[in-house]
Amino acid sequence: AYNQPLITLPPADLEQIYQAKEILLQQIDNPPSLLTLARQVSLNDCALKRGFKQVFGTTVFGYLHQHRMEQARSLLLDRQLSVTEIAHKVGYRNLSAFSTAFRKTYGM
Repeated sequence: AYNQPLITLPPADLEQIYQAKEILLQQIDNPPSLLTLARQVSLNDCALKRGFKQVFGTTVFGYLHQHRMEQARSLLLDRQLSVTEIAHKVGYRNLSAFSTAFRKTYGM
Protein backbone atom coordinates (compact mmCIF):
# COMPACT_ATOMS: atom_id res chain seq x y z
CA ALA A 1 0.00 0.00 0.00
CA TYR A 2 1.25 3.46 -0.89
CA ASN A 3 1.14 5.98 1.91
CA GLN A 4 0.84 9.61 0.93
CA PRO A 5 3.11 11.93 2.91
CA LEU A 6 1.40 13.86 5.66
CA ILE A 7 0.94 17.46 4.59
CA THR A 8 1.29 19.75 7.58
CA LEU A 9 0.91 23.13 5.88
CA PRO A 10 -1.67 25.65 7.03
CA PRO A 11 -4.65 25.74 4.59
CA ALA A 12 -3.75 29.28 3.43
CA ASP A 13 -0.19 28.18 2.55
CA LEU A 14 -1.54 25.12 0.78
CA GLU A 15 -3.79 27.32 -1.33
CA GLN A 16 -0.81 29.53 -2.20
CA ILE A 17 1.27 26.49 -3.22
CA TYR A 18 -1.47 25.40 -5.63
CA GLN A 19 -1.74 28.98 -6.90
CA ALA A 20 2.03 28.95 -7.56
CA LYS A 21 1.63 25.73 -9.56
CA GLU A 22 -1.10 27.35 -11.68
CA ILE A 23 1.08 30.40 -12.35
CA LEU A 24 3.93 28.12 -13.46
CA LEU A 25 1.67 26.20 -15.82
CA GLN A 26 0.17 29.37 -17.28
CA GLN A 27 3.65 30.78 -17.92
CA ILE A 28 5.35 27.52 -18.97
CA ASP A 29 7.17 29.17 -21.86
CA ASN A 30 8.52 32.01 -19.72
CA PRO A 31 8.21 31.13 -16.01
CA PRO A 32 8.90 33.67 -13.27
CA SER A 33 11.95 33.34 -11.06
CA LEU A 34 11.47 31.55 -7.75
CA LEU A 35 11.57 34.85 -5.87
CA THR A 36 9.03 36.48 -8.22
CA LEU A 37 6.76 33.44 -7.98
CA ALA A 38 6.97 33.49 -4.17
CA ARG A 39 6.06 37.18 -4.14
CA GLN A 40 3.12 36.59 -6.50
CA VAL A 41 1.59 34.11 -4.03
CA SER A 42 2.61 36.05 -0.89
CA LEU A 43 5.04 33.47 0.49
CA ASN A 44 8.75 33.78 1.11
CA ASP A 45 10.92 31.69 -1.20
CA CYS A 46 11.86 29.18 1.53
CA ALA A 47 8.20 28.54 2.40
CA LEU A 48 7.38 28.14 -1.28
CA LYS A 49 10.23 25.68 -1.87
CA ARG A 50 9.46 23.65 1.25
CA GLY A 51 5.71 23.63 0.67
CA PHE A 52 5.99 22.79 -3.01
CA LYS A 53 8.26 19.84 -2.25
CA GLN A 54 5.86 18.65 0.46
CA VAL A 55 2.76 18.90 -1.77
CA PHE A 56 4.17 17.76 -5.13
CA GLY A 57 7.18 15.68 -4.09
CA THR A 58 9.60 17.70 -6.18
CA THR A 59 11.10 21.15 -6.48
CA VAL A 60 9.28 24.04 -8.16
CA PHE A 61 11.45 23.83 -11.26
CA GLY A 62 11.55 20.02 -11.13
CA TYR A 63 7.77 20.14 -11.42
CA LEU A 64 7.99 22.65 -14.26
CA HIS A 65 10.52 20.48 -16.10
CA GLN A 66 8.38 17.37 -15.68
CA HIS A 67 5.31 19.20 -16.99
CA ARG A 68 7.26 20.64 -19.93
CA MET A 69 8.47 17.18 -20.91
CA GLU A 70 4.97 15.68 -20.65
CA GLN A 71 3.55 18.50 -22.78
CA ALA A 72 6.36 18.12 -25.33
CA ARG A 73 5.79 14.36 -25.54
CA SER A 74 2.09 14.90 -26.13
CA LEU A 75 2.78 17.50 -28.83
CA LEU A 76 5.33 15.24 -30.53
CA LEU A 77 2.84 12.36 -30.60
CA ASP A 78 0.24 14.72 -32.08
CA ARG A 79 2.62 15.49 -34.99
CA GLN A 80 1.05 18.88 -35.71
CA LEU A 81 4.14 20.98 -34.92
CA SER A 82 7.84 20.72 -35.74
CA VAL A 83 10.30 19.78 -33.01
CA THR A 84 11.58 23.36 -33.01
CA GLU A 85 8.05 24.75 -32.56
CA ILE A 86 7.41 22.30 -29.72
CA ALA A 87 10.68 23.22 -28.02
CA HIS A 88 9.72 26.91 -28.11
CA LYS A 89 6.14 26.20 -26.99
CA VAL A 90 7.37 24.47 -23.82
CA GLY A 91 9.91 27.19 -23.02
CA TYR A 92 13.17 26.11 -24.64
CA ARG A 93 14.93 28.68 -26.81
CA ASN A 94 17.71 26.25 -27.70
CA LEU A 95 16.75 23.13 -29.66
CA SER A 96 19.86 21.27 -28.48
CA ALA A 97 19.00 21.90 -24.80
CA PHE A 98 15.44 20.71 -25.44
CA SER A 99 16.66 17.55 -27.22
CA THR A 100 19.05 16.76 -24.38
CA ALA A 101 16.36 17.29 -21.71
CA PHE A 102 13.85 15.18 -23.64
CA ARG A 103 16.37 12.37 -24.19
CA LYS A 104 17.25 12.35 -20.46
CA THR A 105 13.55 12.15 -19.57
CA TYR A 106 12.35 9.59 -22.12
CA GLY A 107 15.56 7.93 -23.33
CA MET A 108 14.95 8.92 -26.96
